[in-house]
Order: sequence, then C-alpha cells, then structure tokens
Amino acid sequence: MGETAAKPEIRNISWMAAWAGLACCLVSKESIRYTALWTFGLKSPTLMIAILVFIVAGFLGMALAWTKRKTALWKCGPLVFGLAFVSFAGTAVHVLEEGGMLAPDWLSFLAKVAAEASLLLLVVYAQYLLQFSWSERLSVFVWGIIGAGAWQIVLIAVSVDLARWLVAIAALLSAGLLVVSRRSFAQRPPTVEAETADQHSSAKGARPSMALPKNKAASTESNQTGTALLAWPRLSLRDALLSPKSFSGYVATIFLVSIVLMGAYSQWRTQQDGQLVSMLVQASSGFGFMLTALVVSLLGRSVRDKSLLYVCQTIVLPVALGALYIGTAFQGPGVSLSVILFDAAYSAILFVIWLSPDVFDRNDSFIVVWAGFLAYKLGWFAGVLTTASLAHTTAWWLGNVVVVSAFLCLVVQCSAFVVGNLRPGNAQGQPQADSSGARASLEQVCGRLSERFGLTAREQDVLLLLAKGRTASYIARDLVVSEPTVRTHMSHIYRKMDVASHQQLLDTVEQATRQASGSEPGNNPGPTS
Repeated sequence: MGETAAKPEIRNISWMAAWAGLACCLVSKESIRYTALWTFGLKSPTLMIAILVFIVAGFLGMALAWTKRKTALWKCGPLVFGLAFVSFAGTAVHVLEEGGMLAPDWLSFLAKVAAEASLLLLVVYAQYLLQFSWSERLSVFVWGIIGAGAWQIVLIAVSVDLARWLVAIAALLSAGLLVVSRRSFAQRPPTVEAETADQHSSAKGARPSMALPKNKAASTESNQTGTALLAWPRLSLRDALLSPKSFSGYVATIFLVSIVLMGAYSQWRTQQDGQLVSMLVQASSGFGFMLTALVVSLLGRSVRDKSLLYVCQTIVLPVALGALYIGTAFQGPGVSLSVILFDAAYSAILFVIWLSPDVFDRNDSFIVVWAGFLAYKLGWFAGVLTTASLAHTTAWWLGNVVVVSAFLCLVVQCSAFVVGNLRPGNAQGQPQADSSGARASLEQVCGRLSERFGLTAREQDVLLLLAKGRTASYIARDLVVSEPTVRTHMSHIYRKMDVASHQQLLDTVEQATRQASGSEPGNNPGPTS
C-alpha cells in the first residue's frame, strides 16, 4: 500500500517540476519581451551572424552527441547547468549595464550571444519530455506556457531591479527544476523494455530503439554502427510547399511563419517608451502566451495527435498576418493588440514542435523536435536580419521582399492543405501516403503485422506504440490501463511474433515497412497461412 500510494506523489513531483522548469526556461529565452524592464536596440548584422554561428554549433553538437548514443542530453548535469550558467551570465551582464555599469564593447557583444544559450536549454527540455506520455507532455506544455505568461504579467508589479534579476536567474532555476523532475521520474518502476535489454544486451548487430534510454541497460546497447544509427529525415522542396503534412512541410511551416512573425516584431519593437506602452506590450505578451495555452488545452480534450497539430498549423498563418496588419495600422498603446496575436502565434509554433514527435513516424523523435527548433531559429535570423538589422542600410528593401516571399509560400502551403483535405480518401479519414507514394504508414504496417500474427485489437494498439519507441509506463498512461496489463500484452506480442526483445520487434517492423514500400522485395516475415 505504501509503494502504491507513493507512485502518484512521485509522478506529481516529476510533472510539476517539469512544467515549472519549462516556464522558467521560456522566461529566460523570451527575456526580450520584458519591455517594461529594458529597451532592446537593434542587433547589428555582425551580432546576428555571431548568434547564428553559436546556435547552429550548439545544435550540431547536440545532434552529434545524440547520434553517437553517448547519453541522453537531459541526463548530462554539466551540460544542463553549463547552458543555464552561460545564459544567466549573458543576461546578468545586460542587467548590470542597465544599472549603470560601463562594460567593454566586446563583453557586451559576448553577453548578447551567450544569452541565446537558453534556446539550447529548451531543446534539452524537449528531449527530456519525450519520456512523458502524450497527455502529460501536453499538460506540461500548457502549464509551462501559462507559467511563463503569468511571470511576464506579475513582474510588472515588482520593482524593476528585482524583476531584472528574477529574469536573469530563470535559467538557473530551470536547470535545477529539470534535475528535480528527472530524479523523481527515475523512481518510477522499470519497464519491460529494460528487463529484456538486460537479457539480450549481448545480441549482435542490435541497434538502439528510437525511445530515449531510461536506464543504463538501454543507454549501453551496441554502439557498433556509430552515426549510422540515426536515420536522418530527407527534406524535399516540393513537399515543403505542396505537402504541409509531410516532415518537409512541417519544417518549412515553422521557418516561414517565423519570418512573417519577425516582420510583426519589427513593427512593435520601435514602440517601446519605457512607460505605459512598454508595460502594455509586456502584459499583452504574457496574455498572448496564456491565451494559446488555454485554447490548446480545450482542443486537447477532444482532438488528438495529428488532427490537433493540423488545426494548430491552420490557425498560425491568419494569426501571424493579423499581427502584421495590426502592428502596421496602430501606434502607441494600440500596438499591444499586435503583441497578443504575435505571442499567440509564437506559442502555437512551440506547440507544433512539442507535438511533432507523435505525428511523424520517424526513427528518432528527438531529431524531429531538434529540426523544428532549428527551423524556428533560422526563420528568426532571416526575419530579424532583413527587417530590422538591415532596415537602415541600402538593403532596406530586402526585408519586404523576404516577408512577402514567406507569406506567398505559406499561401501555397495552405492551398495545398485545403486541396489535400478535399480529396476523397481524406474525406473518409483514410491515411494518405506521402509525396513519394512509396512509404507505407506505421499504422498500416502494424495493422498488417497484427493480421499476419493474429494479434488482438488491444495488442495491435500496444504494437503501434512499441513501434514508435514508447515504454511500458508510457503505453499504460496513454491507453489508460495498468502497467502490468501492458506487460502482459507485450509478452503475448513477443510470443506471437517470435521475438525476444524490443529491438527485435523494431527490426521486424522496419523490415515489414521496407517490404510494404517496395524497397526490399521478398517474402513477408513471419509464418505463412
């Protein structure tokens, strides 16, 4: 009874620390929106390039570390606290400058670059939250966004000096809360995958599953294949414009909407006056964050996974355009209306990235999230550089060209989305093949395997989640059943499919996927009738 009663408490601590840490991470990352605390000037092209190099180097380092399967990034304490300290140091220098300190130009330059480390910390958070079920991850996102928005509003009521330092230490608080959450999460019962990994760790040629490792057994599987472990997604320009539901379309949407939003940002950035307008802008920014979180929470009760993501993709464009129009049409206090729409659209982009691992059947969920955040930052760079940094140079016209081009590409995307949904197959809710017409969906493959091996309907549900790399505890929460029940289903699936480990199961699904796609002709695996 004691252990049973302790489990919900452990889960609550892990969940609460996760969303509170996410809120702090967003506060640190979005400190530029705290317009009541300081006035941000234009970033020079040199500074923009330095920030881009720093961020891209960090992203590539994360991808390389994950590809080699050394460890999960969120388990690496020095990395987590290192990123938090770098972000804190950069923001702290700015706080001191606002207080009257005269810092050398090189120190001020480095501080502005270092403050961007909060985005890398956010990526680490995203990887950690892949451990949670879909419903838990959604609730962490919603409460994290609400917490970040509330923080913006509350800080208006405290002294400026105190508020500045609270924003500066947010990154350190985020790192500490991540450690608290992960330690509570580690106390959850071990899964069947971990047990079978211990029994079959000596299997030759075994490749790590697409799930993040939850213990030493999972994280010490064979490293013989090196970087070949990761199936990097292929990007297609045609899919990016004409297939918004594809992975290329997902990346392109985030990139293009970020450019359009930066056009809106360049409008209200100049309206800061250090008094009423600045306070209204900061409060509106927080309210816009919270508004999207509440809408997503309500939609999440009736719409799930792909449908929810597509709804979010559909509303981001008109909201971004509304922000651009209002930002141009109003001046002074009226610009706060633009800020509400701006941050609502921005938080919707974050949500799209947060949900994407459950939508795209890729071999590595982290790379899907990683690509989304990288596309966002590249769009930010292109938008800010052309609409703000170059606004007072001879290339002032470039910003208009870039924003209009991004808008036209988004119109093409939306048109393709609408036309695609009007097709007869989609009208019946049938899954649509990707642009190549060759890749079978994971749901179809698991359905065929279930028929071939005589799996029950519930076992098919469990098989699909296992094929996505989900753990037993995740599946139990997602299907609203007990974990022992999930383990029983897994045992039946292993026996019927004649596999001895989760990795062998993934290999069977991968082989069936290639055969269904026509890339590896041959006999189907398993017994024949």
